[in-house]
Amino acid sequence: MIFPITQRIKQPTVIIAHRTQIADSVRTVQLAGTYHLVMPSNAREVLALQMLEHQIDKFAPAEGNGVLISESAHRKLNA
Repeated sequence: MIFPITQRIKQPTVIIAHRTQIADSVRTVQLAGTYHLVMPSNAREVLALQMLEHQIDKFAPAEGNGVLISESAHRKLNA
């Protein structure tokens, strides 16, 4: 099992980055649904996170540490 210790968070607030040719901007957004807050502890978990698509399956939380992954991504990684 990958990410055996997770925290389920409903409607988390995340950081969304936008890059343009003129300037970069960052804003916070509250997502709908339930996500899993995970903290990778080994290379296998880091590699699993790298496979997920940023700002679709994984997000940076607006506060605190770790990575927020969608419920569907969590199910796929633990299938």
